Amino acid sequence: MYLVRAHLESRHPWDPTSVRRGLLRAATPADGLEHVFVQDGDRATTAVLFICAPSLFRAEAAARTVCENFLAQSSTHDGAKLLALAADLVPALGHLLVSDEDVPGRAQPGREPADGNDLPWQHPDSSQA
Repeated sequence: MYLVRAHLESRHPWDPTSVRRGLLRAATPADGLEHVFVQDGDRATTAVLFICAPSLFRAEAAARTVCENFLAQSSTHDGAKLLALAADLVPALGHLLVSDEDVPGRAQPGREPADGNDLPWQHPDSSQA
């Protein structure tokens, strides 16, 4: 999994919840988008896309496609643009997101933080997926 940061700029303020939902809607299964975090911002904001891909190149390409699709579909942010896009080789948020302990608000490796359920790809038995 790669953590790819996308810096977006618009003439209008960004609503982080709308941006997150829009990016999720703009992705296809082939993009490998797993999660999105959007930092609060006024006319510029940063979206962090968590992409499952076989290589850094493919992760960045998928993130660019998702962002471009989102911007093309956004009527609120007509004329908005993608300023920069880069993958973090060492995830800066890793220590905040993953813990070996069962700490409230953190995810354990291979578990969804929202509900604690195992991720489907962890189960070799497809009946549990």
